[in-house]
Amino acid sequence: MKKISTVLVLLVFAILFTGVTRAQIIFQDNFEGVNALTLPQADPNTDFDPNAVIGAWKLGEDPNAGIQVINNAVPGAYAGQKYLMMSRTAAITDAGGGVVADTNFVGMPGAENSLVATFAFNNGKGEHWIYVVNGQDPDMTYNTIVVFLKLMPTGQIVNMYFGSEEQTNLTHSIGEWNQMRLVLNFSTKTYDLYLNGQVKTGLNFNTPIGNTESATRIRFYNLPTVLPATFYLDNVLAEAGTPACSNIIAADLNGDCRVNLVDFARIASRWLECYLDPIEECN
Repeated sequence: MKKISTVLVLLVFAILFTGVTRAQIIFQDNFEGVNALTLPQADPNTDFDPNAVIGAWKLGEDPNAGIQVINNAVPGAYAGQKYLMMSRTAAITDAGGGVVADTNFVGMPGAENSLVATFAFNNGKGEHWIYVVNGQDPDMTYNTIVVFLKLMPTGQIVNMYFGSEEQTNLTHSIGEWNQMRLVLNFSTKTYDLYLNGQVKTGLNFNTPIGNTESATRIRFYNLPTVLPATFYLDNVLAEAGTPACSNIIAADLNGDCRVNLVDFARIASRWLECYLDPIEECN
């Protein structure tokens, strides 16, 4: 009984602390506040998650992108219960390519060690692109793309620089969640990529010229090689001028470089849940 009481007390503190955010955070969403499982496709300007911690989303222009926020389906959220699924079931037909989602946060200042972080899951049937952009639609021209990163179906990570592929020598795990952190240095026009405990420093911005002194959006594309090509995201985060993690910690569930009551709250919220197949094995 004493043990149960202790857990309950810790859970109360954890819930209280989950609302605390650092002043440097300028975009954050774990998708837990989304009510509708299928997102509205008719109005691309609709913010599909007004309950995001900070910031707003904008849908991409491609109706075949198959954007959904799903709940407790395979592969399961990295943390919490909900996450973003982008499942392309038809070939790309629009001129904009495979745009599937567009964060519409305003103004990541040009500061050293600005951060873009997410947990990504690739099913190995397509290329999945992450853009950090300085500009608003339809202004996403080549010289406004700060970072252009490709997650390849082979597991390779490719950085685009002046239209050429720059190998990172990093690999992501296909069919598993991957923790990704991009630490941007706007003065040197380079960034460091942290991936599941691996790191590649000094990667070039997509273009060293043009409007790349700050960033206003993160965009996600889904380019299929085999249909359906599915890409999942959880815990999308952007911070201005935040130091990079010196180490990737498995217990850091929200990717803020700390293990604290916020992470405990995520564990406690799903305590004793079981999704074994068959379900009888849970007994």
